[in-house]
Amino acid sequence: MAQSRSAPWFPFIGNHRCVDFVNTEVNVKGQRRDLLTDFGAWLAWLVQARVIDDATARTLGDRWAGKPAAERALDEVWDFRRILRETLERITQGKSIPREVVEAVNRLLRARTGYVEVTKVRGGFAKRVHAEFAAPGDLLFTMAEAAGDLLCDADFSLIRRCENHRCILFFYDQTKNHSRRWCSMQWCGNRMKVAAFYQRRREQDAKAKSPRRSS
Repeated sequence: MAQSRSAPWFPFIGNHRCVDFVNTEVNVKGQRRDLLTDFGAWLAWLVQARVIDDATARTLGDRWAGKPAAERALDEVWDFRRILRETLERITQGKSIPREVVEAVNRLLRARTGYVEVTKVRGGFAKRVHAEFAAPGDLLFTMAEAAGDLLCDADFSLIRRCENHRCILFFYDQTKNHSRRWCSMQWCGNRMKVAAFYQRRREQDAKAKSPRRSS
């Protein structure tokens, strides 16, 4: 398993890191496609999600890419993402969150390595977490933190799935009037509007061509 040479593309339309993590699995022409194809892609996503910086990704890639530990860590990434996808599905369907989900999040949080320090910022102070990655699996606790933030702080009524039934992407609706319907107007919104327009045209044409019944 080699590290990805070029930075892959990922959709960042979820408005929440946890949601964007789930959205690393997409639907392309009716086929589900995993964007986290190898450990290098996982590192690339973490960089683009601003979880780690480029220098850290290069260091970790040189240290772990191609190693069995990295492959096992990627299996854990896929498994945790599956759990979070099922969680988002349940939220959008108005179902409760199973205890197993909370246990999975807490299990990763308990394994977190690093430390918290207070830093002076403009107008006061802020707490910042400095993560330490001693093993490839340690990277996943960052997504456990994101999942914890979602479960504790998010308004579940604003977590939605794209209304294109073929799309599997989610988003956290932060629009002013909370009326967002699509993962992206470019990908699904315009396409569905065009499809709806032609459907109306077909129905109108069929109605115009149908023989009228005599009184």
